[in-house]
Amino acid sequence: MHGDHQALWVNPARLGHLVAGNDGGVNISWDDGATWFKANTPAVGQFYAIQLDEAEPYNVYGGLQDNGVWMGPSSYEASYDWYDGGRYPYDRINGGDGMQVEVDTRTNDVVYSGSQFGFYARLDRSTGKRTSIRPQHDLGERPLRFNWQSPIHLSRHNQDILYFGANRLYRSMDRGETMEPISDDLTKGGRAGDVPYGTLTTIDESPLRFGLLYVGSDDGLVHVSRDGGFNWERISDKLPQDLWVSRVEASRHSEGRVYVSLNGYRWDHFKPYLFRSDDYGRNWTRIDAGLPEEPVNVVTEDPTDENILYVGTDHAVYLTLDRGRTWMAMDGGMPSVPVHDIKVQERERDLVVGTHGRSIWIADLELIEQLTPEMVERPVHAFDIDPVTWSERWGAKGASWRDAYGPSVDLAFWSGSGGSAGIRILDRDGNVLAELPHEAARGLNFVEYDLSVAADSLVKPADDGKTYLKPGTYTVRITIGEHSSDAELAVEERRRGR
Repeated sequence: MHGDHQALWVNPARLGHLVAGNDGGVNISWDDGATWFKANTPAVGQFYAIQLDEAEPYNVYGGLQDNGVWMGPSSYEASYDWYDGGRYPYDRINGGDGMQVEVDTRTNDVVYSGSQFGFYARLDRSTGKRTSIRPQHDLGERPLRFNWQSPIHLSRHNQDILYFGANRLYRSMDRGETMEPISDDLTKGGRAGDVPYGTLTTIDESPLRFGLLYVGSDDGLVHVSRDGGFNWERISDKLPQDLWVSRVEASRHSEGRVYVSLNGYRWDHFKPYLFRSDDYGRNWTRIDAGLPEEPVNVVTEDPTDENILYVGTDHAVYLTLDRGRTWMAMDGGMPSVPVHDIKVQERERDLVVGTHGRSIWIADLELIEQLTPEMVERPVHAFDIDPVTWSERWGAKGASWRDAYGPSVDLAFWSGSGGSAGIRILDRDGNVLAELPHEAARGLNFVEYDLSVAADSLVKPADDGKTYLKPGTYTVRITIGEHSSDAELAVEERRRGR
């Protein structure tokens, strides 16, 4: 079993049946603890932070509670299929409590990662060489304080430059070989306790201007430097005080714009705190109206649309299309779980979410990009549907011991108000072939359609008893109240040789 036990359940109705929760997941015993097995289905990884690279397919990196830092391909879907090949697709690249990760995307081989309290290293995956990276105070100075999850940041302007946060900010110009302080203490000075306090928690450098730096601390301070760390200005005096700064995010779209999220759950304070400044932090606008009473852990700006923000709270991911005036939940298929980090893979238009309890999730942002202000005012809008290739195997078992092979396609639509939706599949002549009732929520809706139609006495059903669409072009009509919207569904013939 993994160590660091957190919970134990003893079955009052069956002798010897135990369920243990620990930093490695869940273990179950049927013989009073003589033997145990892991029951980590579904995945229960507790990620503190995640990162992405530019490989094809791109890799996902993440630091896990008491389970080190792992990396693997974004194309992997959790299953036990890898047992056949004998190699798990994800690799462990660091130990301890896995923390933040940065990747040099010029080669995707150099990875900066570490464990608790600022013990980081640079790993060259092409050679296997590992170099320790940790700033040190000078003789005669007070020892540095490192947060449990010490922040690091690799400059997007020059990826030889690494920023490292203790209670002061350090910078390396040579990939961590040497580090120099570029600030004094940027916290309120520390506090006695079992773990360091008065530490930096978050760092960001403007993607638009080299040397425009923001940092936040666990005791509520936010600072900005516009000259690479020569001078610093405290910009948190107009914000709520003494809260944990969970994220600073410099805008990709406007040089003076910055976002800050604050978190008070460590003081049993569960309100959301999210702010935007358009003048380098001189003035702040609160943008959390509409978010539920949940602490905010991360805010991420969309790289292509300045109006879109993603927020991770202790229960979900939320999306705004209007820079924080209104919010909606992105809860389609992801469980309610603390979200600790969010990244966007710009090339693939993927939203990657690191959760603290249910591992990593990926969402396609293609439809989000189409949610223009004009569209969201519509009562209903049906989105384009990717063509489907017809197969004679639809509904066939293949073998008596197997389930029938069934096709499916997601029908996506926007509902401006929610309510009962009628979904009809029509042929070219307007005949109704199938009807799919659905209770729509306001926002994006997805309905899985198995491509079956009403029984036809002239067509023999498949092994599963269903009759499926033949190759052709069909209309999907979504109706809510008096309003409707159509999308085309193409079922294509299989090409020869495929």
